[in-house]
Amino acid sequence: MGSKLSNFVRPDKRHEIEVKKLSVLVLGLDGAGKSTLISHLDAEKFGNGESDNYLHPTTALSMHRFKYLDMKWVVWDMSGRAQYRKMWNDFYQQSMAIVFVVDASRILRLGVVKEEWKRILQHPSVKRRKTPILVMLNKLDHATDTDDPHVTLNQIRNVLPEEEHGGEVQYRTCSGMTGEGIGEGFQWIATTVKDIVRSSKGGNNN
Repeated sequence: MGSKLSNFVRPDKRHEIEVKKLSVLVLGLDGAGKSTLISHLDAEKFGNGESDNYLHPTTALSMHRFKYLDMKWVVWDMSGRAQYRKMWNDFYQQSMAIVFVVDASRILRLGVVKEEWKRILQHPSVKRRKTPILVMLNKLDHATDTDDPHVTLNQIRNVLPEEEHGGEVQYRTCSGMTGEGIGEGFQWIATTVKDIVRSSKGGNNN
């Protein structure tokens, strides 16, 4: 297990990053609500989701730095438009966790969601480092694009099975409108990454 730590941080920065800093990549198709989700965490920039700034779709990418859960976060908000998705590949190596946001109101896009999920898991850096992934099912409180009901968490587990990934995967619902579930999801990221780092340090000491 000792090799896992070097996948996340350089040896001379292990202790500092373990307790103070996290780098996270937020992915998902366009319109999934990625920027709105982040707005509830970056209070200095967005005012806990109350600013109109978060309503504008991200063009290419946007970086956010903020403090949350007594830690410093660097969050890369990546555009989900088709022409920008190849850019996701450039950020896997530097990310300690991935948030994959899915729009529960757009059941017709589940096929594309599944394709992008597979591309993420097939990336060499994600496979090698077994990067933890938080799947956030957003917009359950929005109207759907068909007469069908919203996408459910069980459907997402079937469409995006954790068995395809060798690392930790967590599935949660959230609301970009109210902020419900977002804090708990990022708490899971913080706890999971810390556990990986601590386990790896323990393995190095054996």
